[in-house]
Amino acid sequence: MVLNWIGEKCFQSIHRSNLVYNTCWEDPRLDREAMKLKSDDRVMLITSAGCNALDYVLDEPASVFAVDMNPLQNALLDLKIACVKTLDFPEFFAVFGKGQSAQWSEMYRKRVRPFLPNASQCFSNDLG
Repeated sequence: MVLNWIGEKCFQSIHRSNLVYNTCWEDPRLDREAMKLKSDDRVMLITSAGCNALDYVLDEPASVFAVDMNPLQNALLDLKIACVKTLDFPEFFAVFGKGQSAQWSEMYRKRVRPFLPNASQCFSNDLG
């Protein structure tokens, strides 16, 4: 019981305010080729940076469940989904490909944030 408490405190102190992964380096194309996802398949994976989850959606399975012990990783996936819905490709690439956009604050406040679930909005107060 004490070891569980210590472990939980260590995890919280490390991950509470730290994003561990901002991009994935695996090749989900190979995963998709091996899995041959169909429209009635359900996929569950570790959220990580959300890249693989978004890639699996391309095969249009019945559902993709992304889970992670670190809530910031799930919030990052929510942010990426909101950006896919609201930004055009050059804007999206500036943010996630180049890692910067002079228009980010305005894009985030006016266009992206309204598409974030409430649970993820609380992590994004410093974004815009």
